[in-house]
Amino acid sequence: MLRAIALLIALGMSAHPAVVHAHPHSPLELITHEHPALGLIISIESDRIVYDVSLSNGFLNTLVPKERGFLKLRLEENTFIFEDPEQEAAERRILDEYFSQLPPLKINGVDCKPQFESFKFVRSSASANITESETLPPDARVRVVYRSSDEPRRVELVWIVFANEYSVDAFGDPIEPSLAARLDTRVRSRIITFTGDKPVIEWEAPQAQTDMRVEVASSGSNSAGRTIPIVSVIIVFAGLAGCWLAGRSKRPWRIRLIVLVIAAVTAFQVRNFGGYTLGSQPERATIEPFPKVASKVFEALLTNVYRAFDFRSESDIYDVLAQSVDGPLLDSVYKEIRAGLVSAEQGGAVAKVKSVEILESKLVDPEPKRDGAFEIKTRWRVEGMVYHWGHVHDTASIFEAIYTVAPRDGFWKIIKTDMTSASPEK
Repeated sequence: MLRAIALLIALGMSAHPAVVHAHPHSPLELITHEHPALGLIISIESDRIVYDVSLSNGFLNTLVPKERGFLKLRLEENTFIFEDPEQEAAERRILDEYFSQLPPLKINGVDCKPQFESFKFVRSSASANITESETLPPDARVRVVYRSSDEPRRVELVWIVFANEYSVDAFGDPIEPSLAARLDTRVRSRIITFTGDKPVIEWEAPQAQTDMRVEVASSGSNSAGRTIPIVSVIIVFAGLAGCWLAGRSKRPWRIRLIVLVIAAVTAFQVRNFGGYTLGSQPERATIEPFPKVASKVFEALLTNVYRAFDFRSESDIYDVLAQSVDGPLLDSVYKEIRAGLVSAEQGGAVAKVKSVEILESKLVDPEPKRDGAFEIKTRWRVEGMVYHWGHVHDTASIFEAIYTVAPRDGFWKIIKTDMTSASPEK
């Protein structure tokens, strides 16, 4: 049944992909504007999976092709309120009938059926693209839940309804049905994409979800092995041999004492000469030159800093940042990096980081300071994406800065920053 409905959707959407049909409560006219037909946010909670679905008015009318009458609504802030309780109940029954037919999810290997929970009509997300004199039909927000008897650990997420199914591009080639969705867990948030060929996406909880931390680059401190003082050992054995020979003299105890004292004093004085070291030598001396080590260390630190913003809560972000940034600098680095991820073109939304690429890096001084610290001048590119209901915008920015890095408690930490340039990529 859902596939048949999807065909009807496609026939309407492919011919006029930017046209939204008026809701029954509005005059029957066509309003043209850019407007995503469908959006999805999935939340994995302690005992359930929540699907929050956004539908444009035209898409909803095609999904639920029943005569619903003239809806009597009034706008309060951004939400429309039903003036007729019976009409609201009828609308609920219609939406419940459709969304309860969505496919079940597998949660911990058990099939869980969808349960329609709530709906509301909100101001259209396309309102900012038209003049105030024009009136747009509202968008619908529908919530569907999949309940589980225990905490979700392994989930097969499913979605089979697409706004662009059976559509073609300007050249007449088929467009693969797809929907970008945001997946929120208690720890992280990321973008996933359902397609007609891949309507199922598997998710598995990390082994230690609450303790997930970004790997920290080691400071590479010296780790010399055990040294055996060969010369001192030879002297001690020579002293013992002398004691044995002294047993043949007339006063053996006096000669033995003298030999032992001389051997002990001499062995102590030459303990640092003629030694043989077992195990590894200092890392800096045996692995690679310092400039190369410094570049690798900084690249790892910078990547770890951006990876911290994969986490959802501010406290988790700070915990991960603290592994690569010195304590007194945490607040300023948090604000600096977050500001660089805010997309002014996308209404101030914070982008999710896709990649961090070092374009140029050069040590200010080729030799480290006495405490091992170094300064590095660097230029890098950050690629991200911003999620809106049903679609994703790609972003890219270029940054330049001078960073100071130093060992702290056995690990490299960023201890100073001087951002010199930050701009969107042209």
